[in-house]
Amino acid sequence: MEELQEVLAFDAKRFGRRIASRRKKLKMKQTTLAEKIGISQQHMSGIELAKDRISFDIFLKLCVALKVNPDYLLGGTLRLSNVPQSVVENLQQCDPEVQELAAEIIELLRNRNLEKK
Repeated sequence: MEELQEVLAFDAKRFGRRIASRRKKLKMKQTTLAEKIGISQQHMSGIELAKDRISFDIFLKLCVALKVNPDYLLGGTLRLSNVPQSVVENLQQCDPEVQELAAEIIELLRNRNLEKK
C-alpha cells in the first residue's frame, strides 16, 4: 500500500517548476505558452506556482507545446532504455535546472560523438 501511495504522489510544485524551466529553456514567455495552449496568463502562472489545477487536455497541450513527454512533466524523467539505472536515479534526485544542464551536457557529448563518425 505504501508503494502505491508513493507512485500516486504528485508534487505540484515540482510539476510547475519543470514547466517553467522547460519554457525558459525554449525562450518562451509565459504569455506565449498560455496562448499556445488556450488558457490565460494568470492561469499559466497559477499552474507554474502550483496554485491552479489543470485538465488532462491542458496537460497534453503543455507536453506538445513544451516538446516533452508526459513522463518529464510528471516525474522529471525521460524514457531512457539504454542508460544505467544509477544515472537515471541520480538525475531524478536533481532539481529541474540541474536536469536541464545535464541534458545540455549530454547533447554536447552526442554532437561530439557524431562529429567523430
